[in-house]
Amino acid sequence: MILGRSVQMAESLFKDSGFTLDSLQRSINQAKNPESIDLNKRLHVSVQASFTAYADAYNVLGLIPGSDTGSGKVIIIGAHYDHWGKDVNGAVFRGADDDASGVADMMEIARVFSAGAKPRSSVLFAAWVGEEEGFYGAYAYVNHPYFALARTIAYLNLDMVGYGKPLLFESSETYTALRAVTTESAKQLGITLSVQAYEGGSDHQPFQEEGVPNLMFIYWPYEEYHTPSDTADHVSRANLLETGKLTALIVLKLSEATVSSITSSAHATTILANTVSTTAALVPIEAFMIAGALLVVICAAGVLYFRRQRK
Repeated sequence: MILGRSVQMAESLFKDSGFTLDSLQRSINQAKNPESIDLNKRLHVSVQASFTAYADAYNVLGLIPGSDTGSGKVIIIGAHYDHWGKDVNGAVFRGADDDASGVADMMEIARVFSAGAKPRSSVLFAAWVGEEEGFYGAYAYVNHPYFALARTIAYLNLDMVGYGKPLLFESSETYTALRAVTTESAKQLGITLSVQAYEGGSDHQPFQEEGVPNLMFIYWPYEEYHTPSDTADHVSRANLLETGKLTALIVLKLSEATVSSITSSAHATTILANTVSTTAALVPIEAFMIAGALLVVICAAGVLYFRRQRK
């Protein structure tokens, strides 16, 4: 009701100006700049509003236990499934790249590992909620971790991995081992990386604050970022496969190196060749995005409940 009245009010203000709310919004979206117009009108507004300080939401966690049951160590792969909802005109923000692409890649890695690979360390797959509002899901986990953070080898964040070039690899220079494994893996797979220092701005930030080695993969730029135009037809299957293979290989190498203290990556590469290299027969991009959308439905029965609060 409030939204409808706001639209009516805006339309009345634009009357006789040569502009409409829709035309002005289109101009702003295209130019990506504010539009200032002197309407020579005065408006008095009185509004009553309420705010819910806490809201129920869910992370969704899935675990593949490691073959070395005594190590107690874990590698986490995460992506967020929330997005912006609707704009003032009722247009839906689909969030296909941001971040259904990351969720879809994460789910496919889980499928591949459960079907063929057996990392020595456990692998936790985390679909976070509340990223767009302030990384609430990831903060909830680090405040109440399923695995002790001290035994968490690394957190790998997949955010917007379906569109753009090149693949950006963001990680603190402090984590030299993680950066070395990542760049070595990319070189073996023939993947070009743009290496950047840690900047935050996604679900790896809470892990960074707790001193857990972390990285983020993201493609940039993306013209449809945070617009209703972020739809599945913009998402590249090649990008998903590239990021998925790289992430899987990194997990296998970290698992081998941490549990076995080996210096050779031959075993991890062999496992990857026997599993992830079958991606030529993977499902089409539409199925990836449907899988990501289904997770939003599944989240209603999620396994981790929390109140929306952060440190």
